[in-house]
Amino acid sequence: MQAIERVCALAAESGMGVSYTDGTFTFTLDQTGSRQLAWTVDGNEFERLAAIRRRQARTVLGTSDGWALLLTHLQEQLETFTGNHGVIVATTDGRLGTTDSGTERTR
Repeated sequence: MQAIERVCALAAESGMGVSYTDGTFTFTLDQTGSRQLAWTVDGNEFERLAAIRRRQARTVLGTSDGWALLLTHLQEQLETFTGNHGVIVATTDGRLGTTDSGTERTR
């Protein structure tokens, strides 16, 4: 399964809406559509983020599937975001965080 399909499947399994257009995922976190997170990411960035997690995945999941751990980290960001509109960001060391556009705060 390709990266885009994996992310879309994760959102659907979590009961969230998701669309992917021009390199940006838009996750709808509630039924009214008033809470959304955006994530702009391309294939190279997906590979980089998964590669960073390959070593960690063996310890955490018992397998070297960096994709599985990346999806786990993404799911954590989606489920713990408390703002209305925000952006998912990747730090230079590959961690995922969110910026709440209402507060300009990253967590």
